[in-house]
Parts: sequence; structure tokens; C-alpha cells
Amino acid sequence: MVWENERRLDYLRMIFDSKTLQLVREEQGNFTFPYTTIQLHLHGVEIRQVWIDGKESNYQGNLLQCNYFQEIRVQGDFDSIKPQNQILANH
Repeated sequence: MVWENERRLDYLRMIFDSKTLQLVREEQGNFTFPYTTIQLHLHGVEIRQVWIDGKESNYQGNLLQCNYFQEIRVQGDFDSIKPQNQILANH
């Protein structure tokens, strides 16, 4: 196998306010996404509703489990989360 030209870079951008968290994934490269399942654990948040790529999705407690995604939107109570980076609060 030749690996020298295969590469992958995934960017995750997180945007949130007091009621909604949006996680947007952007990719670069030609290497196939290597995972079949992704688990996201959200701590300190009471989740009310979840959409993955525009479709309502199930969740269990603070665990979201999904496959390959472009966007995850979570509705919940995010008042207790204080951004450590001002860029997160302004985008």
C-alpha cells in the first residue's frame, strides 16, 4: 500500500449560545473517514433535542452516537458553560 499521497484533516467548529450548540465538521484530503461510529459526550448540559444533518436524532443522557456527519445541532440549557476562548462566543 502507498500512503504518501493519502491524507485527511477534519476541522470541528463549535458555535453556541444559551440554548443551542452547533458542531460543524469540515474535511480536507482524500483519505476515507476511518470510523464507523462517533460518540460525543456533553457534560454539564441538559439536552432537550438533537438534530444530525437536519434530521431529529435520539440521544441517551449526555451521549450522542452517530455516524459520519456534517452538522450536529443540540438544543438544551447551555447557560452554565462559559467559553474559555472569546472566538467561540463571537461566531
